[in-house]
Amino acid sequence: MKKQYSYFIAVGIFMSTIFTSCEKEKDEDIVMTMTTSASGEVSISLAGTGFATIDWGDGSSSDTKELLENTAATLYSSLKFEHNYSDANTRTIKIYGDNITGLYCSALQLTNLDVSRNTALKWLRCQINQLTRLDLRNNKALILLECYLNQLTSLDVSKNAALTYLSCSHNQLTKLDVSNNNALTYLVCSNNHLTSLDMSYNSVLTTLLCKDNKLTSLDMSGSVMLTLLDCQTNQLSAVALDALFGTLHCIGMVEVKAIFIRDNSGADHCDPSIAMDKGWMVDITTIWE
Repeated sequence: MKKQYSYFIAVGIFMSTIFTSCEKEKDEDIVMTMTTSASGEVSISLAGTGFATIDWGDGSSSDTKELLENTAATLYSSLKFEHNYSDANTRTIKIYGDNITGLYCSALQLTNLDVSRNTALKWLRCQINQLTRLDLRNNKALILLECYLNQLTSLDVSKNAALTYLSCSHNQLTKLDVSNNNALTYLVCSNNHLTSLDMSYNSVLTTLLCKDNKLTSLDMSGSVMLTLLDCQTNQLSAVALDALFGTLHCIGMVEVKAIFIRDNSGADHCDPSIAMDKGWMVDITTIWE
């Protein structure tokens, strides 16, 4: 009887070990997770190659689909995974896949998003959520990031040297360092709490929208390809604006060269001719959206 009892114990331990091992292997396959309290119909778009699986975190069956390689411009309309939640309980969504290069997870009431395991990620659109942090240190292939209309108090993109497009407006950022993002061509950081912005390392930047901050300093000395600058509603003085105009080189073969400086303390006292003589259109009064 004792031998039989010991046998059942041994079998139980063995099966438990196998189950734990399988769960561990399954967890190791997760490349992205997100926490949501959304209810009703939700949609997540993925791009890449191979197959991807989404565990919706509510006990329902997981969804598996073969991915399509897509571009950033069409990511929002790429392969969609759709699901319907019957309530607004908080749950964790788990995503599995060997080569997921794009993620679109907008307006899902996300409070957490972990993409740190997905080193293949190139395009991330996670705007209109409730994110307070976003860890992108392992996403060195990232080209496009849209994270506007969240609750981010900081954003570290120092490891994302391939980044060309960054839209992080309507957050709570007090500083933004893009000195390592030499490939950046488009930056929107409006409606934050930035007091200074150094774009001297961004030589291929063409568009900068930084209105509705608290900027007292804006260094554009390295942005020789710039074609559009909107720094309305900041705290730039006449001296700061005159210095800014002096740094605008605009050597790119482009048609549009415009700067909007309305609602800065020095807007009525600066010398716009410095920029106008270089071919810029300088608008002191128009609200540009």
